[in-house]
Amino acid sequence: MPVGAEDSPSFWTINRIGDETLTPRTFNETLPFSTQVPYRLTKRDVFSNDDVPLHYASSLEVVLYENVTGVIVVDDQHLRIDGTCVEVVPPNVVHGGWVSGEHGRIFCLQMSLEALSHYVNIENFLIEQGRRLEDAPAIIPESERVAELIDELFKSDDNVFQRMSAVLSIFEAIARHIEPSEGDRDRLSGGKAELKALISWTHKNYSQRITLDDAAAIVGFSKHYFCKWFKSQTGVNYIQYVKRVRVYNASKLLLMGQSVSEAGYESGFENMSYFIKCFKDIRGSTPKAYMESVRRTSVGP
Repeated sequence: MPVGAEDSPSFWTINRIGDETLTPRTFNETLPFSTQVPYRLTKRDVFSNDDVPLHYASSLEVVLYENVTGVIVVDDQHLRIDGTCVEVVPPNVVHGGWVSGEHGRIFCLQMSLEALSHYVNIENFLIEQGRRLEDAPAIIPESERVAELIDELFKSDDNVFQRMSAVLSIFEAIARHIEPSEGDRDRLSGGKAELKALISWTHKNYSQRITLDDAAAIVGFSKHYFCKWFKSQTGVNYIQYVKRVRVYNASKLLLMGQSVSEAGYESGFENMSYFIKCFKDIRGSTPKAYMESVRRTSVGP
């Protein structure tokens, strides 16, 4: 574990960006990167079951999972993780995950290639080697090295040269696992544009009543084809995905101090018994028990 994070709170972000959390506020996540602030580093404790619903962003994400089990989705890959590993998500790739672990942690480093280009053009550097960032494997065997570099970012927050050195070393670790491209290979889109449109629409409407007919119409598919298509793209059916999005939002509202009923209704659950059942199925505990667990972990013994 990066030693600089030992005493930080359960939800914490290094001050390259400000007082934000790992939780994406929108499903098309946008962050205020700049030349002076080209990345954001976030630490998050995993209390029990924890979700990051499908989303995408223009930044590159490198995620270090420690002591967690679950499934991550990167593009059309559904990968099971167990223990400690490093996930790489190229820009504008749909991704998410469902993990659990009593003492797990997630460190997420989000980097703007455009802002970093004022220091070094990463994409051009890779192209000169015949490599492309979008060909990076979703999981790379660099847990120890990435943990060391994240620790450097924690400890050298006030030193731009050390910070940039650590960031470039992370790119070096990624590049070691990108196979050189052999010409311009044709790539099937696989409905990626439709998936992004559906994710954005779901985020805007999850608090309202959503039917399969409504969702299928957004991407122009029949309901029957839509159900098979969404499952093939994400590994879960659409109704289950909407439940996860709603529980995810309800969890944030609970952490903001709202009551169980307020969080449930504002997240699209019309029946409180059903809300509590869905929350327990996904989070592994009732909303009340979840809040008590968060408070105990945050305050400590």
